[in-house]
Amino acid sequence: MATIKYHDAGKAVPILSEGIITPSVLQLWKKKSEIFFDVRKIEEDDRVKNILSFFSTQTIVNWINENEDALKPLTWPEFMAQLKKTTLTPGWDTAVFRTMVNIKQPKNTSFSNWMNSIRCYRIA
Repeated sequence: MATIKYHDAGKAVPILSEGIITPSVLQLWKKKSEIFFDVRKIEEDDRVKNILSFFSTQTIVNWINENEDALKPLTWPEFMAQLKKTTLTPGWDTAVFRTMVNIKQPKNTSFSNWMNSIRCYRIA
């Protein structure tokens, strides 16, 4: 599974590492990127340009290299939509929906632990 290298205070760009990118990993990377933008006071128009060179996942690096001219003018939400489409497994949203509809709290799990385990399915 992919991981994210980041600074808690948002002082450094979060770096998405090699591995399977899940909705929860991508959501965390997005949030850490937005914290970085806020800390560094990076304007909306410059966000995508400032983040493009900070990926270590080879498939994303290749995608960026092939589409750099088309990606640079995108807004942050447009870029995130394209990144989701490129990195997440097709049908991920249906799989998450099915899981959420059918999820039940195990008898041997506390409510708080159970809730924490299902929060990872949320992605905006």
